[in-house]
Amino acid sequence: MQALCPDREYQWRIENERDLEVVAQAWMLDVARTNKLRRMSEQSRLDNVTTNINGNSQDEVETTAAEERWRHQNERNLEALAQAWMLNSAIIRDIRDKSELAHLFNKPNPQCQRDRAAIDSGASETMTNNLSLVSNPVPADISVRQADGSFIPGTYIRGQLSAEAHGISVPRMDVIFNENFATTLVSTPQLNRLDLEVILSPTFGSFMQLQGDACPICVPHSNRIRFEQDSNGTSLVLA
Repeated sequence: MQALCPDREYQWRIENERDLEVVAQAWMLDVARTNKLRRMSEQSRLDNVTTNINGNSQDEVETTAAEERWRHQNERNLEALAQAWMLNSAIIRDIRDKSELAHLFNKPNPQCQRDRAAIDSGASETMTNNLSLVSNPVPADISVRQADGSFIPGTYIRGQLSAEAHGISVPRMDVIFNENFATTLVSTPQLNRLDLEVILSPTFGSFMQLQGDACPICVPHSNRIRFEQDSNGTSLVLA
Protein backbone atom coordinates (compact mmCIF):
# COMPACT_ATOMS: atom_id res chain seq x y z
CA MET A 1 0.00 0.00 0.00
CA GLN A 2 1.35 3.40 -0.98
CA ALA A 3 1.95 6.05 1.66
CA LEU A 4 0.07 9.33 1.42
CA CYS A 5 1.91 12.53 0.57
CA PRO A 6 0.55 15.03 3.14
CA ASP A 7 1.94 18.16 1.42
CA ARG A 8 0.65 17.16 -2.00
CA GLU A 9 -2.71 16.09 -0.60
CA TYR A 10 -3.03 19.47 1.14
CA GLN A 11 -2.17 21.26 -2.12
CA TRP A 12 -4.97 19.45 -3.98
CA ARG A 13 -7.43 20.25 -1.20
CA ILE A 14 -6.59 23.97 -1.40
CA GLU A 15 -7.03 23.98 -5.21
CA ASN A 16 -10.41 22.24 -4.94
CA GLU A 17 -11.60 24.65 -2.25
CA ARG A 18 -10.74 27.59 -4.54
CA ASP A 19 -12.79 26.05 -7.35
CA LEU A 20 -15.73 25.38 -5.02
CA GLU A 21 -15.57 28.97 -3.74
CA VAL A 22 -15.75 30.33 -7.30
CA VAL A 23 -18.74 28.10 -8.08
CA ALA A 24 -20.51 29.12 -4.86
CA GLN A 25 -19.99 32.82 -5.54
CA ALA A 26 -21.27 32.43 -9.10
CA TRP A 27 -24.43 30.69 -7.92
CA MET A 28 -25.00 33.33 -5.24
CA LEU A 29 -24.82 36.03 -7.93
CA ASP A 30 -27.12 33.98 -10.15
CA VAL A 31 -29.70 33.59 -7.36
CA ALA A 32 -29.54 37.33 -6.62
CA ARG A 33 -30.18 38.18 -10.28
CA THR A 34 -33.05 35.70 -10.47
CA ASN A 35 -34.71 37.17 -7.37
CA LYS A 36 -34.28 40.70 -8.74
CA LEU A 37 -35.95 39.71 -12.03
CA ARG A 38 -38.82 38.11 -10.13
CA ARG A 39 -39.35 41.31 -8.12
CA MET A 40 -39.23 43.42 -11.29
CA SER A 41 -41.72 41.13 -13.01
CA GLU A 42 -44.09 41.16 -10.02
CA GLN A 43 -43.87 44.96 -9.72
CA SER A 44 -44.51 45.35 -13.44
CA ARG A 45 -47.58 43.10 -13.17
CA LEU A 46 -48.93 45.09 -10.20
CA ASP A 47 -48.26 48.40 -11.96
CA ASN A 48 -50.10 47.20 -15.06
CA VAL A 49 -53.08 46.11 -12.95
CA THR A 50 -53.16 49.53 -11.25
CA THR A 51 -52.98 51.28 -14.64
CA ASN A 52 -55.87 49.24 -16.03
CA ILE A 53 -58.00 50.01 -12.96
CA ASN A 54 -57.18 53.72 -12.79
CA GLY A 55 -57.07 54.37 -16.52
CA ASN A 56 -59.34 57.19 -17.69
CA SER A 57 -60.50 56.51 -21.25
CA GLN A 58 -62.00 60.03 -21.44
CA ASP A 59 -58.60 61.66 -21.26
CA GLU A 60 -56.69 60.46 -24.35
CA VAL A 61 -53.66 62.65 -23.68
CA GLU A 62 -53.16 61.25 -20.17
CA THR A 63 -53.78 57.68 -21.38
CA THR A 64 -51.27 58.07 -24.22
CA ALA A 65 -48.63 59.45 -21.85
CA ALA A 66 -49.21 56.56 -19.44
CA GLU A 67 -48.94 54.05 -22.25
CA GLU A 68 -45.70 55.66 -23.38
CA ARG A 69 -44.26 55.45 -19.89
CA TRP A 70 -45.21 51.78 -19.57
CA ARG A 71 -43.76 51.05 -22.99
CA HIS A 72 -40.43 52.57 -21.99
CA GLN A 73 -40.55 50.80 -18.62
CA ASN A 74 -41.26 47.44 -20.26
CA GLU A 75 -38.44 48.03 -22.73
CA ARG A 76 -36.10 48.70 -19.83
CA ASN A 77 -37.32 45.54 -18.11
CA LEU A 78 -36.75 43.52 -21.26
CA GLU A 79 -33.27 44.99 -21.65
CA ALA A 80 -32.44 44.16 -18.03
CA LEU A 81 -33.82 40.67 -18.55
CA ALA A 82 -31.68 40.14 -21.68
CA GLN A 83 -28.55 41.40 -19.95
CA ALA A 84 -29.19 39.18 -16.95
CA TRP A 85 -29.60 36.11 -19.16
CA MET A 86 -26.40 36.96 -21.03
CA LEU A 87 -24.55 37.23 -17.75
CA ASN A 88 -26.20 34.03 -16.59
CA SER A 89 -25.01 32.18 -19.70
CA ALA A 90 -21.47 33.43 -19.14
CA ILE A 91 -21.59 32.28 -15.52
CA ILE A 92 -22.88 28.85 -16.53
CA ARG A 93 -20.04 28.46 -19.04
CA ASP A 94 -17.52 29.57 -16.40
CA ILE A 95 -18.95 27.11 -13.87
CA ARG A 96 -18.75 24.28 -16.40
CA ASP A 97 -15.12 25.16 -17.16
CA LYS A 98 -14.30 25.32 -13.44
CA SER A 99 -16.10 22.05 -12.83
CA GLU A 100 -14.15 20.32 -15.58
CA LEU A 101 -10.88 21.70 -14.21
CA ALA A 102 -11.82 20.66 -10.67
CA HIS A 103 -12.69 17.18 -11.96
CA LEU A 104 -9.27 16.95 -13.59
CA PHE A 105 -7.48 18.21 -10.48
CA ASN A 106 -9.52 15.92 -8.24
CA LYS A 107 -8.28 12.70 -9.79
CA PRO A 108 -7.47 10.13 -7.08
CA ASN A 109 -3.70 10.49 -7.21
CA PRO A 110 -2.53 12.46 -4.17
CA GLN A 111 -0.52 9.37 -3.30
CA CYS A 112 3.22 8.92 -3.66
CA GLN A 113 3.15 7.06 -6.94
CA ARG A 114 6.44 5.89 -8.38
CA ASP A 115 7.10 7.14 -11.89
CA ARG A 116 10.08 6.29 -14.05
CA ALA A 117 11.11 9.45 -15.89
CA ALA A 118 13.31 9.38 -18.98
CA ILE A 119 16.30 11.74 -18.99
CA ASP A 120 16.00 13.39 -22.39
CA SER A 121 18.69 15.65 -23.84
CA GLY A 122 16.46 16.45 -26.82
CA ALA A 123 13.49 17.76 -24.81
CA SER A 124 13.40 21.52 -24.37
CA GLU A 125 11.00 21.27 -21.39
CA THR A 126 10.12 18.71 -18.76
CA MET A 127 6.80 16.96 -19.42
CA THR A 128 4.67 14.42 -17.56
CA ASN A 129 1.41 12.51 -17.76
CA ASN A 130 1.36 12.08 -13.97
CA LEU A 131 -0.58 14.91 -12.35
CA SER A 132 0.57 13.90 -8.85
CA LEU A 133 4.05 15.18 -9.78
CA VAL A 134 2.73 18.69 -10.53
CA SER A 135 2.27 21.45 -7.96
CA ASN A 136 0.67 24.87 -8.51
CA PRO A 137 -1.12 23.69 -11.67
CA VAL A 138 -2.69 26.26 -14.01
CA PRO A 139 -4.28 25.82 -17.46
CA ALA A 140 -1.89 26.49 -20.34
CA ASP A 141 -2.70 27.58 -23.88
CA ILE A 142 0.09 25.61 -25.52
CA SER A 143 0.60 22.56 -27.71
CA VAL A 144 3.39 20.03 -28.11
CA ARG A 145 4.47 18.74 -31.51
CA GLN A 146 5.64 15.16 -31.89
CA ALA A 147 8.54 13.96 -34.02
CA ASP A 148 6.17 13.12 -36.90
CA GLY A 149 4.86 16.70 -36.94
CA SER A 150 1.49 15.97 -35.32
CA PHE A 151 0.28 17.71 -32.17
CA ILE A 152 -0.59 15.85 -28.98
CA PRO A 153 -4.28 16.45 -28.17
CA GLY A 154 -5.72 17.02 -24.71
CA THR A 155 -5.74 19.54 -21.89
CA TYR A 156 -2.39 21.17 -21.14
CA ILE A 157 -1.42 22.34 -17.67
CA ARG A 158 1.71 24.10 -16.44
CA GLY A 159 3.12 23.80 -12.95
CA GLN A 160 6.19 22.97 -10.90
CA LEU A 161 7.73 19.52 -10.72
CA SER A 162 7.26 18.26 -7.16
CA ALA A 163 9.03 14.94 -6.63
CA GLU A 164 11.76 13.04 -4.86
CA ALA A 165 14.35 10.60 -6.15
CA HIS A 166 16.18 8.25 -3.79
CA GLY A 167 14.91 10.30 -0.87
CA ILE A 168 16.31 13.58 -2.24
CA SER A 169 14.08 16.42 -3.42
CA VAL A 170 14.34 16.97 -7.17
CA PRO A 171 15.04 20.66 -7.97
CA ARG A 172 11.85 22.58 -8.67
CA MET A 173 11.44 23.20 -12.38
CA ASP A 174 8.66 24.12 -14.77
CA VAL A 175 6.75 21.12 -16.07
CA ILE A 176 4.00 20.62 -18.65
CA PHE A 177 1.22 18.11 -17.95
CA ASN A 178 -0.96 16.32 -20.47
CA GLU A 179 -2.56 12.98 -19.73
CA ASN A 180 -1.90 11.95 -23.34
CA PHE A 181 1.89 12.15 -22.99
CA ALA A 182 3.44 8.69 -23.28
CA THR A 183 5.64 9.09 -20.19
CA THR A 184 7.52 11.59 -18.02
CA LEU A 185 10.50 13.30 -19.66
CA VAL A 186 13.04 15.31 -17.70
CA SER A 187 14.77 17.85 -19.92
CA THR A 188 18.58 17.87 -19.69
CA PRO A 189 18.86 21.42 -21.12
CA GLN A 190 16.37 22.56 -18.49
CA LEU A 191 18.49 20.98 -15.74
CA ASN A 192 21.53 22.80 -17.11
CA ARG A 193 19.64 26.10 -17.01
CA LEU A 194 19.07 25.43 -13.30
CA ASP A 195 22.87 25.25 -12.77
CA LEU A 196 22.90 21.47 -12.54
CA GLU A 197 25.68 19.31 -13.92
CA VAL A 198 24.32 16.29 -15.81
CA ILE A 199 26.79 13.46 -16.28
CA LEU A 200 25.95 10.49 -18.49
CA SER A 201 28.93 8.16 -18.46
CA PRO A 202 29.12 4.35 -18.65
CA THR A 203 32.47 4.57 -16.86
CA PHE A 204 31.91 7.16 -14.12
CA GLY A 205 28.14 6.76 -13.74
CA SER A 206 25.14 8.89 -14.57
CA PHE A 207 23.88 11.54 -12.20
CA MET A 208 23.02 15.19 -11.66
CA GLN A 209 24.26 17.58 -9.02
CA LEU A 210 24.68 21.31 -8.44
CA GLN A 211 27.47 22.99 -10.39
CA GLY A 212 30.62 23.88 -8.49
CA ASP A 213 34.25 24.84 -9.00
CA ALA A 214 35.47 21.26 -8.63
CA CYS A 215 35.15 18.39 -11.08
CA PRO A 216 31.63 16.95 -10.61
CA ILE A 217 32.84 13.41 -11.21
CA CYS A 218 35.65 13.68 -8.66
CA VAL A 219 33.77 15.66 -5.98
CA PRO A 220 30.26 14.36 -5.35
CA HIS A 221 27.67 16.77 -3.97
CA SER A 222 25.75 15.75 -0.84
CA ASN A 223 22.51 15.92 -2.83
CA ARG A 224 23.77 14.10 -5.90
CA ILE A 225 20.91 12.25 -7.60
CA ARG A 226 21.94 9.13 -9.48
CA PHE A 227 20.27 7.99 -12.68
CA GLU A 228 19.62 4.45 -13.81
CA GLN A 229 20.94 3.17 -17.13
CA ASP A 230 19.86 0.15 -19.13
CA SER A 231 19.24 -0.83 -22.74
CA ASN A 232 16.25 1.53 -22.86
CA GLY A 233 18.30 4.58 -21.93
CA THR A 234 18.78 6.77 -18.86
CA SER A 235 15.96 7.15 -16.37
CA LEU A 236 15.12 8.40 -12.90
CA VAL A 237 12.59 6.89 -10.48
CA LEU A 238 10.41 9.67 -9.05
CA ALA A 239 8.09 9.52 -6.06
